[in-house]
Amino acid sequence: MRFLRVMVIAVLFLACGVLGASCAGARGVGIEDITSNDDGTITIELSNGEEYTTDSLKGDRGEQGEPGPNMIVAMGEISPGGNINQGYNVSSCTGTNVIGGGITYSIALTGIDYDPHDYVTLVTYSGDLECYVSYDGADGKLVVYVNGNINTSSPTYRGFSFVVLAAP
Repeated sequence: MRFLRVMVIAVLFLACGVLGASCAGARGVGIEDITSNDDGTITIELSNGEEYTTDSLKGDRGEQGEPGPNMIVAMGEISPGGNINQGYNVSSCTGTNVIGGGITYSIALTGIDYDPHDYVTLVTYSGDLECYVSYDGADGKLVVYVNGNINTSSPTYRGFSFVVLAAP
């Protein structure tokens, strides 16, 4: 019985090999290269040496669209001491040392009662040390917490920049 199984499997493999070889056809024509030309056409080079170039795919220039919204509500660059180096809609900034390290900056924004749930806010630390930066809102102000180099007992602080965007 075992011999019969081995023979059946061998015959099947042989049949698959013969049928597979007899079904294989000649290799077809393929694409060798596609070139996007400066005049808006595309040239397709085939493996048999033929080339085809399309008509220009450029259309007429469309009309100028409406300008997008200015989503920047406020932005600024704050020094480690809380000075406003640059600002747009920034009224004041006060830095307060936090027990255990770190500084909390309270930033008043011109004409804005800041709530972090109403805006998209990005804060970027300006230093090259490992640092923890977070933000929140309190009393209508943007509050940024910066904890300097977290791997040393005497942290070195750098400034930070921020952008407050209107949430669509």
